[in-house]
Amino acid sequence: MKVIALRSALACIAIGAAGLGAGLIGGSSRVEGQPLKNCYEQIGCPHQRYFKVAEVRGISCQFLRDVRNQIFKQNGYCFRSGDAKRDYDNEGCKYANVADVPLNAFEKQNIAVIRQVEREKNCS
Repeated sequence: MKVIALRSALACIAIGAAGLGAGLIGGSSRVEGQPLKNCYEQIGCPHQRYFKVAEVRGISCQFLRDVRNQIFKQNGYCFRSGDAKRDYDNEGCKYANVADVPLNAFEKQNIAVIRQVEREKNCS
């Protein structure tokens, strides 16, 4: 697996690594004044590009869930369910209502694409 550390919103530097979560290639992409955001080997950076439905269809339900929830977590969502609290942690969360989470245009569209594919695949 490759790790990508993003030095800016657009520059990537590849670094070899193993043992990071499913397809995660970088835990860091920071735009000044914004939190760190994840990028993924299979689909790239959800906060910087639009996903295509066709590329997301080949991803497992678990991976789709993880990407979707990480987008919300990185933007301050406070998870309510026990599993989500355990898996994603509510440390530093700010928003109890998902509609209040400040997502950029890429994130909003990518969450919609992920949800569409999750419905098509009958992900639970």
